[in-house]
Amino acid sequence: MRSLRAVANRVLWRWGLRDVLPGYYVQRIPVRECDEPLEPIPTVPGRLLLDARLHQPHLARRSVVGALCQAAELLPEDVQLLVVDAYRSLARQQQLWSATRAKIAGKHPLATPCEVDRLTKLVVACPGSAGGGHQTGAAVDITLADAGGTEWWMGTGVGEFTAATPTRAPVTDTVRWRRELLTRCLTDVGFINYPAEWWHFSMGDRLWAAYGRRPVAHFGPLPGRELPHE
Repeated sequence: MRSLRAVANRVLWRWGLRDVLPGYYVQRIPVRECDEPLEPIPTVPGRLLLDARLHQPHLARRSVVGALCQAAELLPEDVQLLVVDAYRSLARQQQLWSATRAKIAGKHPLATPCEVDRLTKLVVACPGSAGGGHQTGAAVDITLADAGGTEWWMGTGVGEFTAATPTRAPVTDTVRWRRELLTRCLTDVGFINYPAEWWHFSMGDRLWAAYGRRPVAHFGPLPGRELPHE
């Protein structure tokens, strides 16, 4: 039954009647790990900023880092990319999952554990062997800032889940223009956007392969690696 639903959902997605592919279809895509290393994402004055609230190094696969630098150069002179989050170790993904799950369980006290897990997966990837894009070093949570480094309002904050969170949600004309600018500069250098989250972009992982209609992904989870100390 699930395979039939997956086929139906893929057809709807191909016809433009559905923005988001089913998660179990994305996770079925094979990974041919290329062992590309993680590298620090650099700060590029006037072009590329790193959000200091992460309190950890911002890391990504080498080709992802290079593509981010290219994307930043496509923006107008008075606009910068602001990277909020990138690679997450297994331990950090587990912490994020546990904290999010606890909040959801508190909001839904009558929900079964399976239902709480389902709701949590709508917000954050479950840690483990399948992992999510952030565990692969392929995904970044990213937004825009002005020339002085002040973060632009994009309809929601990064990581904030409301009716305005999907990339194509009804928003003001200004916010729509900003989202289109962010999406265009990143997709022009090879990223894909996850339609359910305007801020989430990736290159080389299963999500990238699924939405780009590619047969395989290049990057799988890196569960054994922890973030180096600065």
